Amino acid sequence: MSVTFRWGREDCPTSPETDEVLLLPEPTMTGPEMFDYFANGTGMGFGFKKREVAALLGAHTLGGANNTGYGGPWIAGEVNIFDNHYYTMMANTSLIWQTRVGERKLQRTYLTLHIFKKKLSQNHGRGEGEDARWQFNAFEEEVSNETRKAFMLSTDMELFYKLRLTDDEEAMPTCQVPDRDHHEGEEGVCQKSGTYDVAYNFAEVRGSFFVTFRFY
Repeated sequence: MSVTFRWGREDCPTSPETDEVLLLPEPTMTGPEMFDYFANGTGMGFGFKKREVAALLGAHTLGGANNTGYGGPWIAGEVNIFDNHYYTMMANTSLIWQTRVGERKLQRTYLTLHIFKKKLSQNHGRGEGEDARWQFNAFEEEVSNETRKAFMLSTDMELFYKLRLTDDEEAMPTCQVPDRDHHEGEEGVCQKSGTYDVAYNFAEVRGSFFVTFRFY
């Protein structure tokens, strides 16, 4: 039996062809920029509310990022599991959260080079390679690439915290998210964002995330 599969959307008359260029959201966006993108969408008019954006980003509980300037699975060992661990990782302040440079993309090869830096409070260097981007890595005890529990983009963390990013292409985080060694209210520690309660609810109540994600 043969089945003809047709690409595209029924509400796009020229699908799958189009001359319209629409930009995807950047992982270096600030929280307000990200929410504005999904609300107004560069002419696409998504009209998403903040709760809807918080649920949409939960898709990052699947998969990972490689050869993009970032490196690793979002949730270690669970690249094919759809659950709420994306939120539980960010809500877990008993972990060690470090801000590090991710992976530098290498030209003409599928290999990637891991570039690690020290804690944000100790080293603000970007490291080698113009493609390497800042990311948040989570560890339980020993800090190494092999023991990493999760990695998050700035746009992920902005569901929980108000990140302060440098106003340049690097968009380097300049505050530390709360973790085992850094606590809310301390100098240099990021404050909670306006969507913290929504994201924390998704972490505590898996069904709440599932229902919201499916509905929207």
